[in-house]
Amino acid sequence: ADSTWGCRASFTPEARASLRALCSAPEDGRRAPQALRFFRGDPDRAEAAFVQTLAADPRSVYRKEKCAEEMYHLELDGIDAACRFVGNEVTVERVSLRAATPFV
Repeated sequence: ADSTWGCRASFTPEARASLRALCSAPEDGRRAPQALRFFRGDPDRAEAAFVQTLAADPRSVYRKEKCAEEMYHLELDGIDAACRFVGNEVTVERVSLRAATPFV
């Protein structure tokens, strides 16, 4: 998807398929109960949220300058997106549900 901000954000076909599967899966109370409160049943909305956020390049100055080649992770609504920035483009390469973490 094209953006009007700093980066052009896109998904690999595999990442898009994973996002669609996660958003379409029935609720499972054993896995990350805080996840998918907003995107369950709405993979298009989830993809749009990731694209808009990544297009604004949310990385810190340090990440942009010192570790630009490293994988960047963005979590929205319990969904972790592993992304790679190259120049003015960012690609979501993997999508997964974050691991459930017990409240301490």
